[in-house]
Amino acid sequence: MTPSSVADAHQYLGMVSSFQNNIYGHSDARRFDTLVGPPTPFEEAPSCSNSEVWPGIWLVRPGIRSAPAHQPGRFQLGVIPLLGILCQKSRVRHCRGSVCVENKEAMDRIAPRCGWKSFRDWALVAMSCQATCRTCSNSRTDLVHAHLANAVMTCVDILGSSKDFPEQFSEYRGYGEEAITDLVGISNIVHWMATIQFSLGIPMGFEKWDHHFLPTEVTLASSIRGLEKASHLTICKAQLWNVVSLADRTLTDLPDIVDVLNESKVLTHDHDGRHRHCTPSRCQVNSMNTARVGQIHKCSDPTKCTLHKFELTILLSAVMQEKSTAWLLDITQPRLAAASEKYIAISHVWSDGTGVGLEGHGRVNNCLRAYFSKLAQRLGCIAVWWDTLSIPLDDRARNQALRKMHDNYAHAEHTVVHDTYLLGISYADPGTACLAIVLSPWFTRGWTALELAMSNTVKVLFKGVDSMTPDIKDLDADILADSPSTSSRTHWLASCMIRRVRRHGNFSHISDLLATMRPRTTSWLRDRTIITGLLARVSWEHDDDESQIIRKIIVHLGSLPYKSLLHGQPTMFGLGPFSWCPASFDEMPIDIGTDMNGDLSHPEGNRSLQVDKTGAITGLWSCRAIDGEEIRRGALQPYGRHPETILKIHAALMHWEHCLLLQGIGQTNNDEPLLLATTFGLEEDEAFSAIIDCQYAGAVVLGRQDQGRRDSEWDDTEPWGCYSIRFGKDHESSPDSGNRNAAQLLEEADDMEFAYVQHKRGLSEMGPWNPAFKFNVYDQPSEETIAKADHATLQAHLFQATDTVRVGAMRHLIRRGAEPTPLYEDELQAPAFVKLRTLGSAFIDVGLRAQGNEIYDRATTLMFRQVNLAESLSTSEAEAFESIFLSQGRKNLAQQMYERIREESDEKFPGHRFMKRYGIAKLSQLNAR
Repeated sequence: MTPSSVADAHQYLGMVSSFQNNIYGHSDARRFDTLVGPPTPFEEAPSCSNSEVWPGIWLVRPGIRSAPAHQPGRFQLGVIPLLGILCQKSRVRHCRGSVCVENKEAMDRIAPRCGWKSFRDWALVAMSCQATCRTCSNSRTDLVHAHLANAVMTCVDILGSSKDFPEQFSEYRGYGEEAITDLVGISNIVHWMATIQFSLGIPMGFEKWDHHFLPTEVTLASSIRGLEKASHLTICKAQLWNVVSLADRTLTDLPDIVDVLNESKVLTHDHDGRHRHCTPSRCQVNSMNTARVGQIHKCSDPTKCTLHKFELTILLSAVMQEKSTAWLLDITQPRLAAASEKYIAISHVWSDGTGVGLEGHGRVNNCLRAYFSKLAQRLGCIAVWWDTLSIPLDDRARNQALRKMHDNYAHAEHTVVHDTYLLGISYADPGTACLAIVLSPWFTRGWTALELAMSNTVKVLFKGVDSMTPDIKDLDADILADSPSTSSRTHWLASCMIRRVRRHGNFSHISDLLATMRPRTTSWLRDRTIITGLLARVSWEHDDDESQIIRKIIVHLGSLPYKSLLHGQPTMFGLGPFSWCPASFDEMPIDIGTDMNGDLSHPEGNRSLQVDKTGAITGLWSCRAIDGEEIRRGALQPYGRHPETILKIHAALMHWEHCLLLQGIGQTNNDEPLLLATTFGLEEDEAFSAIIDCQYAGAVVLGRQDQGRRDSEWDDTEPWGCYSIRFGKDHESSPDSGNRNAAQLLEEADDMEFAYVQHKRGLSEMGPWNPAFKFNVYDQPSEETIAKADHATLQAHLFQATDTVRVGAMRHLIRRGAEPTPLYEDELQAPAFVKLRTLGSAFIDVGLRAQGNEIYDRATTLMFRQVNLAESLSTSEAEAFESIFLSQGRKNLAQQMYERIREESDEKFPGHRFMKRYGIAKLSQLNAR
C-alpha cells in the first residue's frame, strides 16, 4: 500500500506508524532523528554505558522484517524505517567511557560520510563500544559484543533482503523531520560496520558484498559522478581502473577512490608525461620494450659516471649448483655471497631503468651499483640479489634460475621495493603511501607479485633527502592498515589488495591467484603462467607448455569457484578431462568480492567445485531441464564471441532435450551467465549420492525478450533442483556413453538417492525408502500435489538417514521438504550430537544455511551435555565442531570445548593423556589466532 497523492501522505505515514507500533511495540518508530539512547547516569556509569546486559539482549539476529515486497496490499516498510526501528530497538546508549570516547573520535575521522546523521552517530557509538568490549573481554562484554554484531548483521539483512525491490530504497520523511535521502551514504555506513565485523572473524551470513549487492538505482548515480571526476585526474587510467577492478565493490568503490586522488595532489603520474596517452585498458609505459630502456643514474652528473663490469661466468655454475647468486657490490672485485652472508633482494621494474638496459648483461652504472650497496648497508646486509645481475641469459640456466627465483626473496633478509614513481613521493601518512603503492607501475608487473608474496620483510623506498639516500619504510609496520575501524576506506582497500598478494606463498584458492595476476603484465606471455605456478608452489618442467602448467596448478589447488566455468571461451579439449577449462588463466572469470561468510574453500560451505587428479570437476549446482518453448523463442544465447564457442552452444541446443541449465549455489547476480551442459551418464559416489555426468557446452545468457524472467516466470515453469554435477569424465569410461534425456536423468538421480538404502543396505525396520507419494524436484508441484505428499513418511525417512549417517539420503530428503523434529536428540542412537552435526552439514550442502546453523546449535547443546568430552569426542569430531564455531564467529565455544577436553582427561589412561595434550595444543592455537 502506498499514498496515492501528496495530500494522503500524512495519513499514510500515520498508518505506517500504527503498523510499526503493532509489530514492534515502539511508540516513536516514525521519528528517526535520534537513534541513540541517553547515557547511563554518571554516578552509575561503568567504563562503557553499553556494557549492560539486559533481558532480551540479542544473542541471535532479531527478526526485523517488512512484509514481502511481492505481496500487494500489505504494508511494506522501506529500508530507512526498518534500519531506524532496528537502531532504536538495539538500546545503544551514548557513552562517556574514556576508551569508548577515544575510539569514537578516531572512527569519526575515517567513517564514511552520511546524510542521515543520527544513523551515522549510532554506528559510531556501536562500533566504538564494541571495540572496547573486545579489548576488555569478559563474560559480560562478550554478550554485548555479540549483541552489537547481531545488530550489524541485521542491518546487512535489511539491505540484502530488499536488493531485488528498488522501491524499498526510497527517501523517508517522518513528522517534522528533514527528509532522509542519502541511501548511498547509509549503505556505505552499513558496509563499513560489516567490514569491521568480518575483520574480527565474525561471518556476516552472506557470501559477498560486491557491486551487485544493492540495486543499480541506488549506486549508479554516485558511480557516474565518480567516473566524471576520474576523467580530470592526472593518474594513469590503466592503473586507476586496475585498482577499481580489484576493489571489493568495484564501481561502488570508485567515488571514494577518486575523491582521495582529487584531494591528494602528490599521487600523480603526469610528472614526466609518460602516461598521458594511457587508456583504461592499456598502460603505454608497461607496454614498452623494457630491454631498450637505458639504465638510470643516481649521481648528479651522469657524464662522469662509469660502467662496472661483472664477471658472469661464475653465475652460471652457481645457478646450476643451486648456490647463492647475491652479489657483494662494495668491493673492487665483486663476488657472489656465501650462503651465510645476509643480503637484500631488489624488487623493481625494468621500465624504470634498473634492468639490463642498453649497456649489455653484466654492465652496471657505478652510481646504481653504489646506490644498492648503500641500501644493503643501511639495512644491515652486505650483499644484493638483483635479477639484472643474478639471472643468466643462457636459456637452460635461466629456466633453472626462474624455477628457484621465489627462494631468493624468501631467504633474503629484506626485500627492497624500488619504483621511480614512489621515489618521487614523500612519505606523509600510511594511507597515502599505501594507495601510492597500488597505483605504482611496480604493483602492475607480474614478477613483483611473486617477489612480494614470498618476502619476509618488505622495505619500500620513498623520496629522501637526496637521490642517493631514499626514505625507507617498512610495509607491514609503517604502511598497511590494521583495521577498517581505524583506517579510511581507501587505505583499507589498498591494504587488502596488497595483503591478497602478501601471503608468504600461501595461495590456496584460484580466485586469489587470478586477482593477483590479472592486472599485471610481463614481457613474456608464458611468464604469467610460470609466476602463477610459483605462487601456488607447483613444480613444473622447463619444457612444459602453458596448458600443462595450468592443469598442474588446478589439480594442485583441488577446487574452483562456480564462476570459473562461466568463461564463454574455447576449452582446452573438446571431450574428457579439462574439457571445461579455458586455455588460459586470463580467460577465467575472477571471483574477487570479499567473502563475508568465511573462507571461500571452507569445508562446511558449498561454493567450491572439486577437481580430481584426472581433471574432472564435481560439485552441487542448481539445475533444471530445458523445454522446447524456450528454444523456439530463442531464450538462450551464447555468452562469448569466439566462433567455436557459439557453434558449440547452438549444436547442444539442437538437441535441447539432452540439456541442463545450471547456476551456482547461491548465485544471486542475474547479470552473470548460466551454464549449458549435455547429459550422458549417472553414477553413485562413495556416499551413495547420485552424480550426473555432463559434457560442458558453454556459458549462455538470456535473450533480450527473456530479460527479467529469471527469478519470476522461469521459476514458475521450471523450478531449480540441487544436484551433484560432474564435468570432464571421459565418455569412454562411462557405462552410458551416449547423450541422455535430461529430464529423465534428473528423475533417475532422484530415484537413486531415494532408494539406495533399500537396494544397497537392505530394508530396515521402518520399511523401504519410498514415501506414499513423491514428486520430482524439477516438476512444479501444485498445492494439491503437495497436500498429497506423505509428510510423516518423509520425516521418518529423514530420521532413519540421520541415524544411519547416510549423507546422500539426507540431502535428497531435505530437498523433498523433510525437516527434523525436536525429539531427534532423544531418539537418535549415540552419538546423537555427531549425527545432528552431520545433518546440519547436509542442510548447508543444499543451500539452507539458516536451518543448518539451527541444527548445529542443537548438536552443540547436546555435545556440551556429555559427561566427559575427552571420552565422547574424537579429534576429528572436535575439529569439525571447531570449524563450525569459527565459521559462526563463536571462538569462545571452541575454547570451552577444548578446555573441557583438557580438564576431563584422566592421565591414568593412555588415550586420555593424548587427549589432554591435544586439548592443550588446540587451546594454544586458538589463543594465538
